Amino acid sequence: MFRRSLSETGALELTWPAAHAPRVLHVWVLLVDPERLDPSQLRPEVLLRELIRVPVTDTQRAVVHVPVNRVLGLALVARDLDDRPLEPPPFSVTDYRAPSPAPPVSSGPIERAPLLFAQAAPADLAALARRVAGELAVPTPKAPTPSGFGARQKWYLTRLGFTPLDPDAPRVAVIRSQFIGEAELATWSAAPPTDAIGLASDRDGLVDGFTADDAMVFYAVLEGPGPWRPLTLTPIQPLFEACRAPAFIGPCRERLTALLAATEPDSPRHEIVVAALRGAP
Repeated sequence: MFRRSLSETGALELTWPAAHAPRVLHVWVLLVDPERLDPSQLRPEVLLRELIRVPVTDTQRAVVHVPVNRVLGLALVARDLDDRPLEPPPFSVTDYRAPSPAPPVSSGPIERAPLLFAQAAPADLAALARRVAGELAVPTPKAPTPSGFGARQKWYLTRLGFTPLDPDAPRVAVIRSQFIGEAELATWSAAPPTDAIGLASDRDGLVDGFTADDAMVFYAVLEGPGPWRPLTLTPIQPLFEACRAPAFIGPCRERLTALLAATEPDSPRHEIVVAALRGAP
């Protein structure tokens, strides 16, 4: 009953001679290889789970969408208007490829509509055009400017990474509860603020052990000297492989050790806390 078929395009086209009697046609798509069905599978309760029935609206063709490169079975099922079974017409199957859309047809040259003025036309239309163009000009996008990186303290302690501009240059971190903007960063060009925290030159990130859980805080890492320039900061997600040697700032080990003691060993949080503790002094 089923014809073994396969599609490389995801659609199959069935064609058959025009019907000569009133009938209702369906394409049955069996989503398994019909040649591999054993007798125990030739039962309605088994086949119906793998069967798609597609109603046919055309008298000589139908297109059905199927999985790509999957062997399946196709059948035409015919019934008359009184729902009695009929012998289906013989059919052929080919891969269906949708026709390319036709290019738009030009209707000829575009005619320019004349300018109409409620009052007398301006004496200098060129000047008017320049003024209008200036008023409608799209402003040039402004490049993003450096600012502090804002983050809410994570339960596993916020971890940020950065890429040094000069591996041997000195670096400091600034952690504040207020926003750090471009103007404030510019004032630190000559020297970092007094609350800056020194970072070892071999560090590629920082872990914040000062900030309370869920508190919002802003970070800046400056590299110097003369001038001191802000580095781009990137949040590092668990399990923290992207940051190999962070600077642990504040009581990181104490906080993470207490968190580990309160975490069930089989909990997903346990693996994250163990990873967060790795390398903590």
